[in-house]
Amino acid sequence: MSSNITNRYPHLSMMKHVKPILSLNKGQGLTFKFPSHYGEDFHVQVFFTGTTILVGYQLSEKWAYHIRYQEQKTQYEGKRVWFICPIKGCKKRVDKLYLKEELFACRKCHKLLYPSQNRSKYFLPMYKLERLEKKLKGKGRWGSPPPRPLGMHWETYERLAKEYADVYCEIMEKGEANIAAYGQSKMTKPPQHTDNI
Repeated sequence: MSSNITNRYPHLSMMKHVKPILSLNKGQGLTFKFPSHYGEDFHVQVFFTGTTILVGYQLSEKWAYHIRYQEQKTQYEGKRVWFICPIKGCKKRVDKLYLKEELFACRKCHKLLYPSQNRSKYFLPMYKLERLEKKLKGKGRWGSPPPRPLGMHWETYERLAKEYADVYCEIMEKGEANIAAYGQSKMTKPPQHTDNI
């Protein structure tokens, strides 16, 4: 399995980490702590300069650089904010920047894959089933979906239940080996990295 998977690397999320900073006064910011495969947890300081986001942190070297952002109007007078990837020549608008080789950049610049893109065709149906069980907040039995979670609209539940049955049929068509592997597939996932804020 490739090591170039997004959830193996710390990331800054515009919606989760940075957007709240944009409402602060110029020069103010926050500090976030991330686990890292570089070793111990490390801290990233993020400041609002008025026109850019200034990030600062130390790994094998000290780093401090500006990241531009862009605002986009949405329906009902809302607003969406994006990072502009700081890698020269990229300028892609993204919600997340990943830390690899000591620099924050977009997924494409770092050549990272989503977990689902790295799964073989053999394991992909199990991955779909796991995702559906997560949405339905339970485990199904013998092709039957989990019961409807409290508060979920019936229309949403019926759509997910149908998708669950379809994916289960797909697994059955691929043979009993896939059903046996389903219980072991969780062990094949890369380790999860989450920020501790």
